[in-house]
Amino acid sequence: AKGVLLAWPRAEGLVCDMGGASMELAHLDHGAIGDCATSPLGPLKLADLGNSEAVDKAIRKGVKALRKSVPGPAPRLFLVGGSWRAIARIHMERLDYPLKVLHGYAPSAPELLETLAWIREQDQARLAAVSGGSSSQRLSLVPLASQVLAELVRRIEPGRITISAFGLREGLLFRQMPEAMRELDPLIEAARHMESHLARAPGFGDALFDWLGALYEGRRADELRLIHAACLMHDINWRAHPDHRGELAFETVMRSNVAGVNHAERVFIGLALLNRYKGSVGEDEIGRYAAIIPPALAGEAAVLGRAMRLGAMISGAAVGVLEHAALRVEGSRLRLILRGEARDFVGEAVDRRLAALASKLNLEPEIALEEEIA
Repeated sequence: AKGVLLAWPRAEGLVCDMGGASMELAHLDHGAIGDCATSPLGPLKLADLGNSEAVDKAIRKGVKALRKSVPGPAPRLFLVGGSWRAIARIHMERLDYPLKVLHGYAPSAPELLETLAWIREQDQARLAAVSGGSSSQRLSLVPLASQVLAELVRRIEPGRITISAFGLREGLLFRQMPEAMRELDPLIEAARHMESHLARAPGFGDALFDWLGALYEGRRADELRLIHAACLMHDINWRAHPDHRGELAFETVMRSNVAGVNHAERVFIGLALLNRYKGSVGEDEIGRYAAIIPPALAGEAAVLGRAMRLGAMISGAAVGVLEHAALRVEGSRLRLILRGEARDFVGEAVDRRLAALASKLNLEPEIALEEEIA
């Protein structure tokens, strides 16, 4: 459970961790660990029972006992352990899911139950063909694990199901962390770490996020943290050739071992960075992830990308320049105000980037030059 809290510090719901010989269930309440219980429902133990009737009885009895010992609400069920990850890989392959990242994967309960039933009907050769590289030893345990998970989902009826790649090792790390560190947002801290090691001007991401504030007034905290993370990561691929920075920035976000983010949020940040570097993003690039991110959110990512592109242009991505500029929505106009040294950036490129952003917002672009206020 502590491993899950390293990835989702304020998590609510149930954590189910399956090992070879046992399975544990724990309740989380806004980051606090509540009731916990263990059972001999690991697939190695179940395999020793021999016949299917004994296995069925043990699973029903064991899951019922676990749920009685851990009775809290289950808005979310976090699945920890190699057997769950193997099942998730198979589920992804069957759906031709476009993002092959297990952490944060959130299959729907009906689709997952269908896959669990399918797994129990397949031989090892067929499972190996769709397992995404899981070992034969792991796959031999997957049918029994699938049977346990199906019973668990039916009995708990969770609001959402989420795969966590964070488990025991991460839990040991979480246990050693001071309380103040445990409260930090893992997504923002990961983005800040990448900026400090990879960007040309560490610190500019915070300035860019503050500068874009006028576009995002009234947004929820969960939306703002994604915008903030994208701003922090906006320049981490600057060493790549300009023709490939967008794609590399996108792939960096897609493949990074980043916590505190689900798949839709990961794709949102990736598309924002892709738009930050590319003047236009093809429909095929967006459509590939349509099963993960809705069109409206993809459109928001395009707006953010163009806004970051503009901010980087008028400042040279240098700390201390954006304070001489302001971006405001005034009626039907998107007004860019440049003062002092920021006025030196006026030109065709800035005109184009302001117009590109304004068009995404259905506004008219306008540039205003002002004297620096003493």
